[in-house]
Amino acid sequence: MKTQHTSDTREHYSRHFEGADRTNVDFEQLENIDTNYHFEPQVLSDYIAFSIVYIVRFLTRYIFSGRFVHHGVFLEACASIPGLVGGVLHYIFGASSPEEEKRIAALLEESENERTHLMLWAEVIKPSILETILIFFATVVYFVLYCASYLVSRNFCHRVVGYMEEEAVWYYTDFLQAIDRGVPEVLDIQVPKLAINYYKLNADATLRQVVLCVRGDEAHHRNSNHTLSGCILK
Repeated sequence: MKTQHTSDTREHYSRHFEGADRTNVDFEQLENIDTNYHFEPQVLSDYIAFSIVYIVRFLTRYIFSGRFVHHGVFLEACASIPGLVGGVLHYIFGASSPEEEKRIAALLEESENERTHLMLWAEVIKPSILETILIFFATVVYFVLYCASYLVSRNFCHRVVGYMEEEAVWYYTDFLQAIDRGVPEVLDIQVPKLAINYYKLNADATLRQVVLCVRGDEAHHRNSNHTLSGCILK
């Protein structure tokens, strides 16, 4: 399935602004998002981006098999970097225009959103000192690599992130299916208070509702990054 690219990315980013307070969460809509969406590679850089993410996907699913929250912490630790790098570099090198300003704000909001995902899952597992150190070094390395890559090809970087977000949607869909099946590893997971406050959920919100909200965020990031990859250099 192919993304419909447009020269104006506002429609893909409007959710970040209009939905900033995240009130009145529509769970029916979140249940019915397109979880099978996949942007078919069209040029060499797309194939390279997809191959990188596919290898990372294989390794992480092997390492974190069945440990959904630990897997989520790793994904979200890396996921907050692209929006931060993109927003800052667009601020430094981008042209001064209303469209560019909206793009910068959206990328920084995306980073904040992903960072919140990291914090809410970290609240559940409370990473050890060793795990915290590993997360720190992983994010530093990824930050440096992504920053250097973004200076070379923003198009390529947004395509990589688009494929990463596809993986995130699939991962959270697996998480939801594990909850529905009553998998023992997820039965004792407590609902993070941060998630209730961030998404303004009811005090008796379930873990399933939280995962639905997070997956919805990832689906929006998936669509917006694939769109940016196709139009940012035009």
